[in-house]
Amino acid sequence: MIDAKKVLGEFNLNANKSLGQNFLADEKFLDKIAELADINSKLVLEIGPGLGTVTEKLLEKAEFVTCVEIDENMVNVLSKTLDGAKNLSVVHSDFLKFDISSLYEKKTFSVVSNLPYYVTTPICMHLLDDDYAISDMTLMVQLEAAPRFFAKPSDKVYGPLSVMIDYLYNGRIEFELPQTAYYPQPDVRSVVMRFERNSNEYLKGFSRFVEVCFSMRRKTLVNNLLRYNLTKQDALCALEKCSINPSARAETLSSGEFAKLYTTIISSE
Repeated sequence: MIDAKKVLGEFNLNANKSLGQNFLADEKFLDKIAELADINSKLVLEIGPGLGTVTEKLLEKAEFVTCVEIDENMVNVLSKTLDGAKNLSVVHSDFLKFDISSLYEKKTFSVVSNLPYYVTTPICMHLLDDDYAISDMTLMVQLEAAPRFFAKPSDKVYGPLSVMIDYLYNGRIEFELPQTAYYPQPDVRSVVMRFERNSNEYLKGFSRFVEVCFSMRRKTLVNNLLRYNLTKQDALCALEKCSINPSARAETLSSGEFAKLYTTIISSE
């Protein structure tokens, strides 16, 4: 097992606070996460492997693991700590600029990530931006971020992430990770979530449409749809066809209603 504290000392490094680096260091939870991810003989994408404490466990089970890491120091560490792994590729890149469509030639793969709080939503929206053949995701996030994934219409934190997750995945919170499971210990609590792809057909361009609908939360859908290059008349017509109140705001629509509205609009273009 990789000893996070020891490895940082050997490389004369500290956890980078600006990148939200806290490394999972408790073997009990590392094993539990690897088991939950259910990646036996599967292809895996890991976002932000850091020192490789989770990666090491994934490599024991997966057919192949591709890691995308933004921190050059961590890339250098991984080349040493996981040297010799035949089923590993480490990509030095900002994940928000990483071309997911180039991964595994459209073969189905799983996603595993310990997500930094400051970039949780952008990373997840990038994963949901196209039909990337992702079969399931095992994500670790700060406890405060979890409600965004499961929020329902009219909830305060309901937004594009809530809509896209609900439309494409069946998800649940599996368990909480104590602060002592990390090195260095964070000031906040974290949870592990599991998402499995449902049967809804992916709609190309849907995530962008949903983001436009939420672009000005205090405005009605009609006003936001003008930013989608619709005339007010066309926007009102689409809402009427979907039996949606013309004064409705985005925060009141379910993921199914968003999908119906989107397909109605693109079918009339």
